[in-house]
Amino acid sequence: MNKSIIILLVFVSLFILSANAQSTNKPKEQNKGNANKTQTNTTKPTETDGLTWYNWNDGYPLAVKKNKILLVDIYTTWCGWCKKMDRDTYSQKSVIDMINKDFIAVKFNPEITVNEYDIEGAKYNNSQLFAMLCNNQRVGYPTTVFIYTDTKKIDLFSGYQDEANFKKTLEQHISLKGK
Repeated sequence: MNKSIIILLVFVSLFILSANAQSTNKPKEQNKGNANKTQTNTTKPTETDGLTWYNWNDGYPLAVKKNKILLVDIYTTWCGWCKKMDRDTYSQKSVIDMINKDFIAVKFNPEITVNEYDIEGAKYNNSQLFAMLCNNQRVGYPTTVFIYTDTKKIDLFSGYQDEANFKKTLEQHISLKGK
């Protein structure tokens, strides 16, 4: 009996040490609490290798105005597959050209707190927008959401896609526009 208690204590101690080590290895911006997790609604679009990424409050109305499909990349800062998709898929000229022609691209991190997101005059908080984008389903990261602004139809898929597969996904969504 004493031996099993000692083994249990060793495992609990290792778990606690592991958790502490992970929390001290996080980037400083994540350890500072909610103050640094706030993002403003008016951040300017960012351009990565020719692909313009908008925040929600700028990208959604622009997609409606231009009658384009809204492509929402749901990611987190700790997601390795999200970084791989940014590096290996979204950086490819063929993907960039397709997105710039037929889509408005939005980056959305559900772990960053924003005061409110606007959808045609209705205000939503971060978790409400995330739930709507994912249809209240459990999803992994990255998740890509396609919103047809003319019909309000939402389609999503979770997971990493390489350039070839993602181009097929984009082509499929372009062909569904207006249907």
